[in-house]
Amino acid sequence: MKAIGNRIIIKKDKPNEMEGSIWVPKKDGKYAPPYIGTVICVGPLVKDSEYKEGIRVLFHDLAGTEFMYEGDKYLSVKEKEITSIIYEKNLNIV
Repeated sequence: MKAIGNRIIIKKDKPNEMEGSIWVPKKDGKYAPPYIGTVICVGPLVKDSEYKEGIRVLFHDLAGTEFMYEGDKYLSVKEKEITSIIYEKNLNIV
């Protein structure tokens, strides 16, 4: 797989559906929490050199275009749709 232009391909992390022993329904839309994913590849026109394969990023639930590739779901987003780079391993989004 190869990203083109200013696109970044992301594999979205599975959302945590449990808070202790309580099931938390997934929210979408206006009040949805942001999503976290791992960068798979970066297009040649992406300006920020910090976007590299393997880093984790934060993005909104309506960002990008979701697609299937070899049985896995991926997301193709524009550079401007990513809200931050995550450096901590243990991050809880509320």
